[in-house]
Amino acid sequence: MENKVICPGCYGDGYWEAECCNGAGGCSCHGRAVNMGTCNVCNGEGFVAEDRQNSMANVEFLKRSGACFLGSGPQDGSWAGAISLGYSND
Repeated sequence: MENKVICPGCYGDGYWEAECCNGAGGCSCHGRAVNMGTCNVCNGEGFVAEDRQNSMANVEFLKRSGACFLGSGPQDGSWAGAISLGYSND
């Protein structure tokens, strides 16, 4: 039987959040943490096997995306048009 521990990626919630920016320029994050959906570490279960976990799965998701912003990103200024994932806090 596997020993399960609280997921380090979502703290047992099954969903993870990440910070985008300060919301300047109209970014859809509005300066708050963005709900990124089902945790990639535990696949939404909230617990993982102690000896078989990838605690960096959420970070790796962000790195693979290549996005500068999790929300829509600013609509004006020097960062306007940067790659974004389009999540919203609306």
